[in-house]
Amino acid sequence: MRTDETRAVINAGREVVRREAAALTALATRIDDSFAHAVRRVESCRGRVVTSGIGKSGLVAARQASLLSTIGIPAFHVHAGDALHGDAGAITSDDVLMAVSYSGETTEVCNLAGIVQARGVPVIAITGAPLSELAAKADIVLELPACTEADSLGLVPSCSSASATGIADALAIVLMSRRGMKSREFGVNHPNGKLGRTARGV
Repeated sequence: MRTDETRAVINAGREVVRREAAALTALATRIDDSFAHAVRRVESCRGRVVTSGIGKSGLVAARQASLLSTIGIPAFHVHAGDALHGDAGAITSDDVLMAVSYSGETTEVCNLAGIVQARGVPVIAITGAPLSELAAKADIVLELPACTEADSLGLVPSCSSASATGIADALAIVLMSRRGMKSREFGVNHPNGKLGRTARGV
């Protein structure tokens, strides 16, 4: 029999998931012309998609670079802080920068966007603040819905991270579909593990 404490823990966990699910439901209504422009911008990129962020947004950005690489789109992640200490030199005018910052005011991310913009690099911003500094420096803004984080303090990136991950996944999967990628092609980029074996039919 469940104790009151066990029931409280279960209910608390379920509430976190419900709040994150609500954030993703709200996100679906934000996918609009800007999303289509972002898809076409990536498709027309002659170089690589460079993703960047700080903190939890940086982890979302790093995952996005990994996912794009898996579906055959050349991509790499650069930490926004490291970029300001020399790594920005890896970004060329043939690339596209995808910058992730929910607040849109993360200093390092905004500064990096300004640096590459001066080189003629298109900037795609993923942010919950369409009037932010990052949004002002972006060619395309993928706006995340306003949300309250799932923790009791409203501070831990949870609903916002779920939204940023959701829009990044949507972008990658739509690109994958438009490229007509087959399972064996996927398996070439992801040969190991059960997923790789399944993709290659072995």
